[in-house]
Amino acid sequence: MNTLCWKSIAISVACAVTLSYASDSVAQVLRKVGLLSPATEKNPVQLEFDRRLAAAGWVPGKNVVIIYKSANGRNDALPALAAELVRESPDVIVTFGTPASFAAKAATTTIPVVFASVGDPVGVGLAPALARPSGNITGISGVTLALTAKRLELLRELLPGLRNVALLLNPSDPTADRVAEAGLAGARSLNLKVEIFHAARPADLGSAFEAIKQSGASAVLLQPDGMFWTFREDIARLAASKALPAMYGFAEHVAAGGLMSYGASFFGEGGMLAKCVDYVDRILKGARPADLPIQEPTEFELVLNKGAAAALRLSIPQAVLLRASRVVE
Repeated sequence: MNTLCWKSIAISVACAVTLSYASDSVAQVLRKVGLLSPATEKNPVQLEFDRRLAAAGWVPGKNVVIIYKSANGRNDALPALAAELVRESPDVIVTFGTPASFAAKAATTTIPVVFASVGDPVGVGLAPALARPSGNITGISGVTLALTAKRLELLRELLPGLRNVALLLNPSDPTADRVAEAGLAGARSLNLKVEIFHAARPADLGSAFEAIKQSGASAVLLQPDGMFWTFREDIARLAASKALPAMYGFAEHVAAGGLMSYGASFFGEGGMLAKCVDYVDRILKGARPADLPIQEPTEFELVLNKGAAAALRLSIPQAVLLRASRVVE
């Protein structure tokens, strides 16, 4: 074999080794995504987020690391968890709910933040405008305020004789006061009486439902809130034990035994998680949060639980059944 041939082989081997080292180096560069949630770790929303992120090409252990910080229903724990997350230096932080989003905003002005299910992001001060959020934070609104009156309307359709409704709020959620205002305004338009009750901690739920029952309310509307979502099974049992028809903002409440929910879809192809993952993907590829407008959901669902209705000795009107996106038997 001549000298020229040997040189060619040597060059080929060197190139192959170089490419191998380069490939290994690229494989080791993992992006970081932080998840800040008011709920428990590995809940259905987080699991679906992970699945959709992998479907978008960001696979844990391959090219991304997901760092979970979960408050287990305690909004007061979120600021410290947000600070811990920032110290991990993620490339982007994803938050669920208004309290988590405020905690992330207070913890960093530089790391991009993408929120999901914030009821009124402009009204509560997370962003100056939907179209141009500016700064480091953007995401998907849950349009909670606009849906409050609709939830009351659906409750009355289910219960035609309804007159008195309890509105249960979590005062540690920054949207609570605005939900109260929207509830009172919606009640006036429907000729309903609304009385407001509060539960800031899981330990407050039992006394809150007892007070609601003693008030003479015929039904209860719950503010969409992370603590209420986390303890949705306990809340469904409390509502059933007090024979109180309840309306929720998230379908997971119905899956946990609640009567009915109406709100933006988390899991649909055009739902909040799909939009959230799209923004995370774009930011990881170089987009700036300030250039991504805050989106409002386009998919809404009415979910009913026939078993819960039967336990309350309620007959769901056919008109309401026909409007349902899903019915849990």
